[in-house]
This record gives sequence, structure tokens and C-alpha cells, in this order.
Amino acid sequence: MYNTYGTDSIVIDSSKRPDALEFLARIPNIELNVIHIIRDVRAYLISMIKNYHRNWHRLGGTVSHRYWMAGLRNAIKRNRLVIFQNWYRTNKQISRMVKRLNVRCLAINYEDLCLDTDPTVNRLSRFLELDIRPDLMFANGTHNHNMFGNRL
Repeated sequence: MYNTYGTDSIVIDSSKRPDALEFLARIPNIELNVIHIIRDVRAYLISMIKNYHRNWHRLGGTVSHRYWMAGLRNAIKRNRLVIFQNWYRTNKQISRMVKRLNVRCLAINYEDLCLDTDPTVNRLSRFLELDIRPDLMFANGTHNHNMFGNRL
């Protein structure tokens, strides 16, 4: 990575996967800082329901007998209780992983990042020990390379 992007590169994993955190922690000579962005469960629930609705056919939402099992599995995944359990389990796994790996972590609310941006970015800046300038708040026109996760 350093050969390609230089020694001042910072890798950001936005995959939201606890196992990715464990993988990153095994990389030698890496300074690992975790920013655990937690979305309000209500907004997460609505977002997931909309996502499942948008992708109904791709998820096996068909009346064909051949696909009934996939359709049943995905209907269960769309259940609000199941979505809540996934949200809870994933956030709990990340918290446990951070504790087990003994890495620095800052937990912030997604809604605070969006709606109360300046104080939240100041907390991030202090946590990362970086001077975050306004011109760094936008990825457009920079040398960022998104590998997985949300490109924004």
C-alpha cells in the first residue's frame, strides 16, 4: 500500500464489519483507531426496509415456486424485529471486538455527525490528533481511493 499511495497514507475501512476490524488489527506496525459510527435504530430500520423494498426482485421476491425458499428467507430478513436484532448484534460485536483487541475507539452517533457536524468533527479531530480543515471535509478532488463501503 505504501508503495502505491505513499507513507503518509491513511487507510479507512468503512465496511461496518466486525471481522474487518480483527483483520486490520493483525497488520503489523499499524496505528489502529476505530471510529464507531452508530446510527439511530429507527433510522436504520426505515433505511433497511426501504432497501429491501427497492431490491425486492433481486432478493428473491418472486412468486415462483422455485424461489419460494429465498423469498421466505428474505421476507424474514425484512421483519422489523430481525432488523433490530441485526443492528443490535453488529454494534455489540464491534464494541466487544474493540475491547478485546484493546484498540482506541471513539463512538459517535451518525445523526450527530449529520446534524451537529462541527462539534462532532471537533471530537473526531481531537481523537485522531489531526487538524481537520474545512477543505478536507469533502472527498471530491482529493486522492482518496474507496475500496469497499460508502464512497462518501
